[in-house]
Amino acid sequence: MTSHRLGQHGRWFLTCCGASLLMACGGTGEPLPTGVNSTTAVVSAMAAVPPAKAYAGAKTSFAVTGNYLPLTTVVTLADGTCSVPINNTASGFTVDCTAGTAGNKIATFYSNTPAPSGNGYWLGMLTIPIAANPAAVGISLLTDTGVTSSQCYAAGIDALAKCDTTASIDLNDKQDGMTGRDAVSSDSTDGLLGMSYSAIGSDCVKDNVTGLVWQTGTTTLLTLPGDSQNQEASTARSTANGTSSLCGNAGYTDWRLPLPGELQSLLNYGLSLAPVIDPIFFRSAKNAWYITGSPYRGGSSADVWVVDFGKGSVKGIGAVTGSVELRLVRGTALVAQPRYTYANATDGSEVTDAQTGLTWSRCPAGQSWSATTFTCNGTQNTYTHENALRYAKGQPGWRLPNVKELASLADVTQINPAINATAFPGTLSSAYWSSTPDVSNPLSAWTVSFDLGSVNSVSRNTASYVRLIR
Repeated sequence: MTSHRLGQHGRWFLTCCGASLLMACGGTGEPLPTGVNSTTAVVSAMAAVPPAKAYAGAKTSFAVTGNYLPLTTVVTLADGTCSVPINNTASGFTVDCTAGTAGNKIATFYSNTPAPSGNGYWLGMLTIPIAANPAAVGISLLTDTGVTSSQCYAAGIDALAKCDTTASIDLNDKQDGMTGRDAVSSDSTDGLLGMSYSAIGSDCVKDNVTGLVWQTGTTTLLTLPGDSQNQEASTARSTANGTSSLCGNAGYTDWRLPLPGELQSLLNYGLSLAPVIDPIFFRSAKNAWYITGSPYRGGSSADVWVVDFGKGSVKGIGAVTGSVELRLVRGTALVAQPRYTYANATDGSEVTDAQTGLTWSRCPAGQSWSATTFTCNGTQNTYTHENALRYAKGQPGWRLPNVKELASLADVTQINPAINATAFPGTLSSAYWSSTPDVSNPLSAWTVSFDLGSVNSVSRNTASYVRLIR
């Protein structure tokens, strides 16, 4: 970072090269403390809470903190707009900005106090990298499952073994516990292995992979069914949006109920004891079902999707009895459009998901792609979980997806099948295997059922279908 004196009406000129951190600068719009005058720079520790990325056409919220900030700040953005900052104090404020196009955009800070130029005192500038062409369709990056390098299968044994053994590698050399940050990293300072979190105050956590900000506390909802208009959920959301002290006094007003995939992103499938979530960053987590804001089309009109933090299932609330918990989230997960593209293979047999960057086979195992009819021909094969791992190893360059990867394909706005049928025309309304073991019961492994999109643990001897991923 470079800094330059600005003269009588400015403090510092700040640039953050190649980073999306937003920094503010002190100004002369408000009375200065004793011993500080308009030509003396106020040096303070500046900080901000940006999302993982800022995208063209999408509102991005920033919480700016510092010392001696003016209470009447105005923020402008090149080729974009910024809202009037809210919750202004001498130590911080919150502002929403929307960029019109991608590129490095300059944001400029003014004090609203009139200056000789008539535009207010110029306080400083910063550079914000803006990514291209987003659309808000769900979670943009996948968190790891949490399955570790000691949680693999060997042939003929329904027990977990170390992944570097000859027996595990012989069965499949791309098992869940052999891939991802959770398998190769021993650094758990920012979350257990594959997870990465940052605390925001004492009551919020930012997921550094998805960019979402979560409340660490939860609210127990006593009434069922708990649809998205549930009065208790609505009251909790309104209360959070009206509480400026959350997240280190950030003053966010865009708290909402999470989508199923967003809530599932917090699950750690490598934990055998409930609750299956990072116990350091989410100390108040409960062994309970947590509600989402997405309607569940497999039940009554009042049903919604819920996620089980006791084990890892994702189901409709009609399958749940008793109370459920609510954990609110803020932030917009973004992805470039169109979501699915087919240029990776000349015959169109593969599809790349812009939401995750992953490439999939359009046809399940047993079927073949027809470039003439744009369909999958033949009959799908079913496999036990062990045979699914063995089959995947025999397909060069491909592997069996983990449970979060496979669940990312589920479209809970559709049923039978709950998936984009153009991108994946051969999908049946049945269960497909993931490579993720049920570590609390290694006799079972995780599947995604594409009739509705649920995530379930089933016996490894069950006959289920297979879709491969690169």
